[in-house]
Amino acid sequence: MNSTPALATDLQELHLQMSNTTEELAPSPRVETIRKRIPKPVLDHFDRMRLRGRKPIAVVRHAVCTACHLQIPKSHILQMRRSGEIDVCDNCGTFIYLEKAEYPGSE
Repeated sequence: MNSTPALATDLQELHLQMSNTTEELAPSPRVETIRKRIPKPVLDHFDRMRLRGRKPIAVVRHAVCTACHLQIPKSHILQMRRSGEIDVCDNCGTFIYLEKAEYPGSE
């Protein structure tokens, strides 16, 4: 998918900025700036999740998605570690990324 640090940070910030505003019709300049940095397919999925009232991005802690609280398969975690990218939870469809402690040698 895309590089975890930058994209995950952008998605988290976008979610936070959009959660703190009630003006869906006139997004702030900050929201527009963030949205321009995110690839269209990722942004479309993000927007669909928000429209459905679901959390669009969540961290994986101890191999568990913090959006749906279901375990992520070990093979999925290993793939995310190798690629260093965000992914989509197979259970709930939320974008997921690994918490720093989930990477080997980061404790």
